[in-house]
Amino acid sequence: MVIIIFGLPGSGKTYFAQHLSEKISGDYLSSDHLRNSSFQHKDYSEKGKREIYEKLLEAVQKSLPANPNKPIIVDATFYLKELRDLFVNGIKAWHQQIHFIEITADERLIEKRTATKRENSDAGFLISQLIGKWFEPMKEKHLVLESKENNIEEMLSKALLFIAGS
Repeated sequence: MVIIIFGLPGSGKTYFAQHLSEKISGDYLSSDHLRNSSFQHKDYSEKGKREIYEKLLEAVQKSLPANPNKPIIVDATFYLKELRDLFVNGIKAWHQQIHFIEITADERLIEKRTATKRENSDAGFLISQLIGKWFEPMKEKHLVLESKENNIEEMLSKALLFIAGS
């Protein structure tokens, strides 16, 4: 099973994805972590972003045969439909269920979260707003969770129900 956690920078997707990964004993893969550990020069051009998603997909594809029954949690903005489609098409050969979970948050909370440096993310509030303008809404079935100050347990419960029911 592959669970794709997506949303704007500062929405709380990384925090949620890490907690979900721990809760279900899954492998956790992050675009921010991959970018920081794999590249000396961070490239945020369209080509550079695409390369990160392709490397993230390769990591998923390597992990699936090694542990076919272990969930994989993928954490990235997935702001474009073509990036989500890249993963859906790239995982088809393994006949794995794919669950998409979108994390949203109030703009004021995103501004507060992005005001301080986060461990692996370089995206500040202005970047989050810019990505929000480019964000292509997902029309396929997926779960949308709103991240608030202290609702991680509620979010995890809803996610587990969604995963079990899909």
